[in-house]
Amino acid sequence: MCNWQSLQVVIGFLLCFTVSGQGCGSNSPLIGKSAELTLTTDGVSGVVTVLSDCTFQASMFNAESGAPKFFWWGSNTSDTGTGMRVVDQQLSTSGYSAATLQFTLIQGISWNSFKYLAIWCEEFKAIIAIINLNDLSSTMTISATTTANIAPSPTPNMAAATSNFDNCITLMPGVFNLHWSVFKNTSAIEFGMEFAGANITWAAFGLSDPAVTTASMINSNPTVVGAHPSTPNGTFVLDYFLSSRSQCDYATNQGVCPRANNNDESLSLISASYDSVTRTRLIRYRRSLSGTKDYAYTLNGPVPAVWAMGPLSQDDTKPVLLYHGATHSPSTFTMNFAQPANMCGALAFAGQPGTNSSIPRYVNATSLLFTTGPNPNYPNPPGWGLSYYVNGVESPTLRVVRGTAYTITVQAPGHPVYLTSSMLGGKSGLTKTNETVYWGDSGVAAGDNVKPYVGTWTPDANTPNALFFQCYVHQKLGWKIEVTDAEKGAKTSGARIGLDCATAILFLAAFSVKFL
Repeated sequence: MCNWQSLQVVIGFLLCFTVSGQGCGSNSPLIGKSAELTLTTDGVSGVVTVLSDCTFQASMFNAESGAPKFFWWGSNTSDTGTGMRVVDQQLSTSGYSAATLQFTLIQGISWNSFKYLAIWCEEFKAIIAIINLNDLSSTMTISATTTANIAPSPTPNMAAATSNFDNCITLMPGVFNLHWSVFKNTSAIEFGMEFAGANITWAAFGLSDPAVTTASMINSNPTVVGAHPSTPNGTFVLDYFLSSRSQCDYATNQGVCPRANNNDESLSLISASYDSVTRTRLIRYRRSLSGTKDYAYTLNGPVPAVWAMGPLSQDDTKPVLLYHGATHSPSTFTMNFAQPANMCGALAFAGQPGTNSSIPRYVNATSLLFTTGPNPNYPNPPGWGLSYYVNGVESPTLRVVRGTAYTITVQAPGHPVYLTSSMLGGKSGLTKTNETVYWGDSGVAAGDNVKPYVGTWTPDANTPNALFFQCYVHQKLGWKIEVTDAEKGAKTSGARIGLDCATAILFLAAFSVKFL
């Protein structure tokens, strides 16, 4: 008996060590390599470096205080929502400033378990920052944005940059200033869009359709600027043409879209700067007064003009503009580029424009009617301002059972429904190839009130536990589908089932009572 008890204690401690302890090897080819976090929001920035087979470091790490619960997640796609938590430790809601932190992967998870490492808001199901492990490099160059955040102290750089302009007006107090200088000898004008926002914010200014007497977004020709990792130096300056108020359809180039060829010499980036204290960005660019494809910038008096700002989608292949809400010009707005102006105030970051999220909403039915409507409660902000309603419920989570047939009716003009692994959607015209479509490929599920589309879908053993209903043409109109097995009748989970020390010892105790 005594010998067995001794053996029991030894085995118990061995099990505890095996389960809780985690020896970190040094075999991964990623060790010593680094990458900068991209698609960042909530003031998050920093550099991730792999230290061992199961540890990594976040250096020059910044995050706002008062943020929701953020965790490190891993995923095989850039959408992340179909991934898993890879570090148990929650990031502090008190925020970070140029911190150096070390994290350990959960037992049983390695760098081979996922392709993307992200900071994920589990409460609102949103990406806060992400890196592709393929981008890890031993010779990484840190961007100006992250460098600016290393020591967040006031500098005269922003003031010096804005003082180089002849004119300035405030378009939105505390949020958006427009600077400009006219160069008549070269028939050019230089603009500086100064706006307060995180990395996934865009700002736009341009001329309205000269054929109408009031400012109108439709048929306007704005220049859109912002920060995005897919663009040279992380900054983009693009000509846009707005054929409608809908999100861009990249297959047809209709909606709020960049011009097909944005490489003419009439528009060029000059410089970009970022103040990490006020979260203010200044992007300076030059354009000709009369471009080959653009409306002419006249100096003969006031002309109708437009401006707006808003969030970007989390698409890491290109900047995709999302809805700007109330942050846009009124129909009475005009600009007089020949008249001197010096009417700008200081800017200060006051939050990310976009939609709000709320408590989850669920639909559990075998007949699913898809319509569209406004989305003030979109669960994965920022949104476009329009999203799917299913059976009258805005942006719900659908709960379905494998082996059950579901009737899908679509009455959403211009927004064909499809079922996908992508949390973003908008497969039409996209360049990414890591998306799996489970139903509605090629945009076949398109219908309206007069001629609805009606089809059926039966999830089976090959259907994952989580997927998304989305618009085939536009990003971020849909949300999540949770899939369960019929025989269980309860939601399954991709969570790992582990064995802790207490379980091991209790098991051994029960074993000894039974057999001794």
